[in-house]
Amino acid sequence: MSGWARQFLIGGFLGNHRTLIMGFIGVAAGVMGTVFGISDGAGVGEILSFLGIGTLGLLVVIGSVYALVIRSKGQSHYR
Repeated sequence: MSGWARQFLIGGFLGNHRTLIMGFIGVAAGVMGTVFGISDGAGVGEILSFLGIGTLGLLVVIGSVYALVIRSKGQSHYR
């Protein structure tokens, strides 16, 4: 990944607070969907899809927190 693409990904996309909120919503949807799917007797595909949504949401939250910490410290590790 080139330097400008990495800077856009970390600084522009993950460094935005709206992305952090979107990640929290994804985690909540994944957890609630998985729990409701298990309790309602859903198939394996539905349960795994909600687990995937929750996992992607968690990765977005971790990336957003990392980007916000780098920006708040004034360091530029992503150059």
